[in-house]
Amino acid sequence: LSASELREYADAIDIDQMIFALPDGRDHVRINAARALAAKGSKAGRAASAMGLLMRDSAAAVRRDVAKALGKLGDGAVGAAADLVGALGDKEEDVAEAAAETLEALGDKARDALVAGLQTGNEHGGRRVGELIGKLPGAAALLVEAFSGPAVNVQVNSALAMGMLGADRIGPGARSESGPLHGGPVMAALLGALTGGDSRTRDAVR
Repeated sequence: LSASELREYADAIDIDQMIFALPDGRDHVRINAARALAAKGSKAGRAASAMGLLMRDSAAAVRRDVAKALGKLGDGAVGAAADLVGALGDKEEDVAEAAAETLEALGDKARDALVAGLQTGNEHGGRRVGELIGKLPGAAALLVEAFSGPAVNVQVNSALAMGMLGADRIGPGARSESGPLHGGPVMAALLGALTGGDSRTRDAVR
């Protein structure tokens, strides 16, 4: 059934039965269960954790539909935020995009999961995490704090994310004749890491 068809039966959908159906061995059953929960909207928030487990499903169609369905749960989807962040590095572009859209809608409620996502070694996943963090309030300070830690993957992804913020958002500093900002916490963190440390971090900083 399509999502629109299921919405016609929203009043008859039993949330607990749909949660029970999520681990079914048949792809179409898992997809229908996720779509049915989406039809219930915010009322199905308690299903988020169980739905999040399917972000590691072997079937890309299931992962994609679950990511989209979670987006219909409103703030209730925060229970699957960590699983959605993990899906940002999915090899299927439409799955990663669906996960990113749902996380963007969660906004600051997904902050902790996104910060934890800076640990990924997946290049595409790290870029998407950085882009989403860049849309949060206080993104520059958040990235500087993360960059100060010892984990190389976090340093690399944080540095690249700081670069995506652009000159106008990296914090206070004096503007030179050529335009770039000098000073401020972001530039101080980056310039301080140009020497020493891990070569991957230095490359990301440059």
